[in-house]
Amino acid sequence: MKYYWLILVAILFFSCNKEEKNNFNNDLLKGNWSSLNNNTYQEYYFDSDDMYIYDPYAGNIFQFKYIIKGNSIYRYFVHPELENKNYEYYDKIIKFDSSVIDLEKKKIVKVKDSITLEKFINSKVNHDSYYESCIKRGNINVPK
Repeated sequence: MKYYWLILVAILFFSCNKEEKNNFNNDLLKGNWSSLNNNTYQEYYFDSDDMYIYDPYAGNIFQFKYIIKGNSIYRYFVHPELENKNYEYYDKIIKFDSSVIDLEKKKIVKVKDSITLEKFINSKVNHDSYYESCIKRGNINVPK
């Protein structure tokens, strides 16, 4: 009986000390993505540290720093006048592969076009070309 309690205590000790493992391959997130959620189309670009979101309705690009902990994405808004660099919860990764990532709040799909947000951010395509491609991909009507 003495060994039973010792084994039970050891099991409890090791089960409480588990670190939350990141079972999401961060390299799968890198690249250009799009989402149509609640009739709102947005495009995303992820690199190693930054997450960009383009909203064709407003014509704005938003930049965030992001990290992944476990299966959750945390981010903070990058702006020269803001000093808050605390990562806040953004969304949870439910299911993923190289072409689709199901998040808890939306689904993002890999962009398979040559005119992407990444190229626009890096000045490899002009605004009008990127905007037209974005509108076609989203199959949306947005006034210029």
